[in-house]
Amino acid sequence: MNFSVSGNNNGQIVGKDAYYSTKTDRNEVAGEILKSQGGGKKYGFDSGLLVQMSVQQQMGGTIPELKQNITNANVKIGALTSLTSTMNTFLLQTVEKLSDASFLSGFDVNVSDKLAASATVNEGANITKATQYSLNVTQVASAQTLTTGEYDPSQPIGKGSMEFSLGSYDSAGKFSDNWQGGGGLIKVDETDTVSSLADKINDANMGITATVITTPSNKQRLAIYSNKTGADHAINIKTTKDSALPINNIDSFNYNGTNTATFTEKVGADNSKFSINGIDFEYTSNDIKDVMGLDLKITGKTTTPAAISVSQDTNTLVGNVQFFVDNFNSLMDVTSFLGNPSPGEKFQGSLHDSKVLKDLKQSLSDMDFELAQNGNSLEDIGIKTDEKGYLSFDRNKLEKSLKANPQIINDVLLNKNHSTTHAISIKEIGNTKTGGYYTQNGKYDVEITEKSAPAKLHTGSVKYPVSINATNSTIKMTINGIKVDIKMQEGKTYDADQLALEISNQINRNDAMKSKGDGVIVKSQSDGSLELTSSKNGSKYSFEVDEDNKSLGFTTTLTKNIGKDVAGKINGVHALGDGDALSSMFDKSTKGLVLNISSNVQIGKPETITIQRGYLTSIKNSMSYMINNDKGVVKAAIKDYEKSLDTNSLDSLVSKLDAAQDKSDKLAKQYWGKYSHVESALSRSSSIQDMLDVMYFPDKKDK
Repeated sequence: MNFSVSGNNNGQIVGKDAYYSTKTDRNEVAGEILKSQGGGKKYGFDSGLLVQMSVQQQMGGTIPELKQNITNANVKIGALTSLTSTMNTFLLQTVEKLSDASFLSGFDVNVSDKLAASATVNEGANITKATQYSLNVTQVASAQTLTTGEYDPSQPIGKGSMEFSLGSYDSAGKFSDNWQGGGGLIKVDETDTVSSLADKINDANMGITATVITTPSNKQRLAIYSNKTGADHAINIKTTKDSALPINNIDSFNYNGTNTATFTEKVGADNSKFSINGIDFEYTSNDIKDVMGLDLKITGKTTTPAAISVSQDTNTLVGNVQFFVDNFNSLMDVTSFLGNPSPGEKFQGSLHDSKVLKDLKQSLSDMDFELAQNGNSLEDIGIKTDEKGYLSFDRNKLEKSLKANPQIINDVLLNKNHSTTHAISIKEIGNTKTGGYYTQNGKYDVEITEKSAPAKLHTGSVKYPVSINATNSTIKMTINGIKVDIKMQEGKTYDADQLALEISNQINRNDAMKSKGDGVIVKSQSDGSLELTSSKNGSKYSFEVDEDNKSLGFTTTLTKNIGKDVAGKINGVHALGDGDALSSMFDKSTKGLVLNISSNVQIGKPETITIQRGYLTSIKNSMSYMINNDKGVVKAAIKDYEKSLDTNSLDSLVSKLDAAQDKSDKLAKQYWGKYSHVESALSRSSSIQDMLDVMYFPDKKDK
């Protein structure tokens, strides 16, 4: 059998005697040299055979066994790689797909007015029977769009800067910046046209998109629109004019919520507004989750109320369960092929009796058992597991179960994590048993002892309007541990709202702040002070004034303010607070559990959360760990075999084979030196006595 350190024998495991009859190239060459010496064979003496036998006696089966182990390591790497690919395909094309609750929901949702909305049943909805809703849409959420008048393509628009903000306007027209909404500052050169201005807006990545419209008369109009819908993403534009130019119309590009000679609003920044069964709702988006058990996508207004019908969809559900069973059994086919007790080509039997297949089958068995321990089982949806790990599916049993509980498939295959209050939601659960962050299924008490809070800073009072000069143009602060210099243009005058907006814009567009996703809300107060509030809760957020700027109300005597983390217990054990998140790290049963705690939670009131993993989640967690984690049984096995073939390692099989072959060569030379003089002397012998003297009395001296 031919041998190569990278060969895998067509994917077939090599037996222990496979390489014993095969000579290395170096031994074959040595044998040919011995044969060319001639003489001794006619006396019944073959020194070449003696050399080979002597070397074999010294080396034993070292070289053949190393070759066998190297070939089989390559075979097993191939088999494990094939298994990894199969498991990954099963996870992506079956488990991930069916983990979308819409595939396993017990209901089909129909909206009578297809132009107004579409709907699905929310994953956590408690809908147990066919239901009718009445939907009336009065407003669709939209992104504000502004357009300019016509400009010549080469017409300059002026020189200076444009500051874009996204936020909301109140009924009096007052603008409030939405720190998460984007915005930014761009410089406008005296050569900029409508077209180049559009490019600068788009390149600034401000949450605003600009486009140029060419009219039939070859004029150009600028259109700008917010990238997000909702009343809190309205556009505000503030320009600063470079007074050095005699003709400069850049200040005509100001926009503060009402139409101007330059900008006309074509689409408003509106929220979606609708009612279901007479109950009014308003959202900034058209994609709305969990409204009376439904997930809605609003697409248009209704002229008359639309009917939403929720009915059971048995055929699709049965088909999706059959899809899961078929693909699961295809995975089992691969494991059976790799675990076959009779080795063959294409990796057949290459993992027979291996820890990898044993762990995989044990893991699947544990999942089924754990599922049953929590009140559900695969048998509830007509699925049984045989002794070889294959699944069988009883369609009739599933159809009967669906009549009793339309959500039975979700209950078995998907997670049933639940909280007794909307103020506490489950963010994540620990899923890695080996890694030590595994939240056990069950019911657990949660008690919040302190709410989270943002950092706040109240400045001193200021009389407005306030003018900016060389002495007060800079505010130096440390915000969330980041040094921020707020620099305002000298010669400008601000009222309280304008100053609040300017400070807010400069802080929120600071590169270091943006990189962390941090923001600040700045509001003017009735007493002439400003209130700065971190956009998020927690002790990692803070305000501190580094230098006095008394004319704007900022002094180093202001107490440093730090936000607060939520505090509480999970399963009776103190948990770690980080902003609004409460994490279990010290309780064995809930370790790895992370909860989101909203501001309307009740202090000291015990609540209950329920953790119950579905079968699909358990499969995903287990198989993903096996094939993706360095400690997972599949990936670890591949790494071990690859390490055994590493040519750079002295402990590898390949290095040991090289060393054994070198030793074999040296022994061959040594024995050739020992036996070559015998064969040469025999070839010169003239009598039987001479031959006997050479063979048996080599120390006898000629007389």
